[in-house]
Amino acid sequence: HWDNVKGAWQEVTQTKQALQKGDRVIALVNNLGATPLSELYGVYNRLTQRCEEAGIVIARNLIGSYCTSLDMVGFSITLLKADEETLALWDAPVHTPALNWGK
Repeated sequence: HWDNVKGAWQEVTQTKQALQKGDRVIALVNNLGATPLSELYGVYNRLTQRCEEAGIVIARNLIGSYCTSLDMVGFSITLLKADEETLALWDAPVHTPALNWGK
């Protein structure tokens, strides 16, 4: 998360296995409710820089309001390690109120 005092990113790890150089991920930048879309794309831009520096490949991305908390300002970043099977499942057509792509 962003540390306002230090003016820098503070990484919060929620997994037991760290991502490694060469890993492919699905990146989700989620709006918590009141953050402008333009700011989310700025966050995603910085995320791509960090991933490139670490040798992590963003294979797919999703940027927008998916899990919100009324009008809360902020965002969350989720990185899902993705193999071929995961990417095939991700790319499959889906038609729900929250996600809609494919034929």
